[in-house]
Amino acid sequence: MGSDQAQAHELGRGAARAGAGALLLGLPLVMTMEMWELGVVLPPLRLAGLVLLSLPVLVVLVRYLGFRDGKGLGLADHVADALVAFGIGVATSLAAMLVVGVLDGGRTVRELAGLVAIQSVPASMGAAIARSHFVAGTGGDQRQLGGYRYELLLMAVGCALLAFSVAPTAEVVLLAGRVGALQGALVAVASMAGLHAIVYSLGFRGQHRSDAPFWSVFLGYTVVGYVITLAVCLALLWTFGQTDGAGVRLVLVEAVVLAVPGSFGAGAARLVL
Repeated sequence: MGSDQAQAHELGRGAARAGAGALLLGLPLVMTMEMWELGVVLPPLRLAGLVLLSLPVLVVLVRYLGFRDGKGLGLADHVADALVAFGIGVATSLAAMLVVGVLDGGRTVRELAGLVAIQSVPASMGAAIARSHFVAGTGGDQRQLGGYRYELLLMAVGCALLAFSVAPTAEVVLLAGRVGALQGALVAVASMAGLHAIVYSLGFRGQHRSDAPFWSVFLGYTVVGYVITLAVCLALLWTFGQTDGAGVRLVLVEAVVLAVPGSFGAGAARLVL
């Protein structure tokens, strides 16, 4: 009985930490007009796709960075934790939107569903990584995992977390319209340099250390990481309707512009997640 009580107590603490993590990432977006509008105007299929794509990401996050100790748990447990994280994201998003007055009696069911769906994605990610942020001495699982694929996964997650708040804004399209081909190439090079410096050169706590030659690390991690960053940015831009009616050149420049914060999120992911 004592063991059951201890497990229930730890689960309750984990849920509370997850709620704090959900607010940490979700609350700033609740306060932005772009998110209010997108939750109403985006097609239901795009919103559903965004939610469905977030679920496998949540499974991975709760496995290695989740709100309870992942040791000894199986895939079914991690899926259950991911669904709990998503539920906490939905609940905190609803509560936050009610508090700030985004939800009112004039909303239709379709509008309410859209607002909750789009806000719940960053909030649920915050819930999933709450343990790594708020519990001292954790992080053993992710360090033990290591490996090339995990490095790339961290970059994708870090990019998504930071770029999500910028992708819906009109400034991305506005800046892309002002960037020429040469300037866009320079922006891409600068973003890759920033990504490489954060992860491999500046001596931050938790940075990657490798005995491999510079060009091996740069091509294998930084360049590949930047390509992943561009892919994540393109997916976010499409989801938020920023690529609709745009030519190929403008879409690519939009991705390069969004990859500026995205690449810093990718680089910082290993340090903060």
